[in-house]
Amino acid sequence: MVGLNTWVSDSHWYNGGYCTQASAYMHQAFLLAAEAEKAAGRDGAKFTREAQLIRTSINDKLWLPARGHYAEFIDRFGSKQVHQEPELATLYHTIEFDIADQYDPNGKR
Repeated sequence: MVGLNTWVSDSHWYNGGYCTQASAYMHQAFLLAAEAEKAAGRDGAKFTREAQLIRTSINDKLWLPARGHYAEFIDRFGSKQVHQEPELATLYHTIEFDIADQYDPNGKR
């Protein structure tokens, strides 16, 4: 996961924490990099693998099954608190960038 801020969240900071929004953006960026590599006649598999690692990490660490949505972020230092109240962008970016899905074959969601 990536601990960066995104444009929509520029008014606050995650202090290096693992942020759902930024991670969703990075997932999409790696998928686009894979497409660019393929278009250039090169193997984009390393970018596809990284995108999958990000997607898996978001779903394993930031999904809150009891609440039915993703956490906003996890503190990177100290108590590593999970901030459970998401911004609207956290909800729609996970859908828009193909992180969330309706069904989970592993029964986690």
